[in-house]
Amino acid sequence: MDTIKKILELAENRGITQGKLAYMLGVNEYIIDDWKSKIRCPTIAEIVTIADYFGGYDGLFALKDETDKPADAERERRVSKP
Repeated sequence: MDTIKKILELAENRGITQGKLAYMLGVNEYIIDDWKSKIRCPTIAEIVTIADYFGGYDGLFALKDETDKPADAERERRVSKP
């Protein structure tokens, strides 16, 4: 899951609308639409505000996509063979 999807999921789980999220960040609602469309990314300041609001950075940034797991398993199998 990418960072934008995670941010929107966290907001949705807390009942925060896209408009309320935009207001909290001090941006127009179209900025959130631009994130979803991958036209732009959140700024560092926005990420800090979001992380502070949601209680930290853990979980906001996925180092690996869930779809990488089969490739990782195959890589592990090859590496562990004598």
